[in-house]
Amino acid sequence: MKENTNGNNESLDDKQNAEFKNFLIEADYSSDDVMNAYLLLGAAELDDSVSEAVGLIHAKMQEMSDDGYPINRFIEIANELTQALDNFKNTVEELHLSDQEKALLNSIVSENRSGEIQVHTNGSVSFSLEIEEFESSKKLAIELNTVLLPKLTGMPEDDISVWFEESV
Repeated sequence: MKENTNGNNESLDDKQNAEFKNFLIEADYSSDDVMNAYLLLGAAELDDSVSEAVGLIHAKMQEMSDDGYPINRFIEIANELTQALDNFKNTVEELHLSDQEKALLNSIVSENRSGEIQVHTNGSVSFSLEIEEFESSKKLAIELNTVLLPKLTGMPEDDISVWFEESV
């Protein structure tokens, strides 16, 4: 996903959160695997009954916590990923957009559509976002929850409109 705006500097926390989310999203790990890996943090050794997925997540968590990453964030991120589709729909419902624009945003996620989203304020493009193909609606919802929705919720209630041009 490419954002077409002026860049800003991410904090170290934001980068670490994004790194862990991307790690989980890329492999499509389940929240149960994340929870099991979390419960094993601090264990000297993992026994043979631990799945490969849990072992890999555990290793990543251990590496990050050794570097000072707060371990409580692992669970927050797992919950966020589990609830991504519902969170997206609920947040879209709260936006100051027309019902048609809300339906458009929801259809982008539910149908896993790719293309360009443009957000206009008072008739001018405020920002645009290029959405590439995602493996699942959940992954797309996670990305839009992170990139698009914070921008939309932070915008003034002026004349905001959302346009979408689907890739062919």
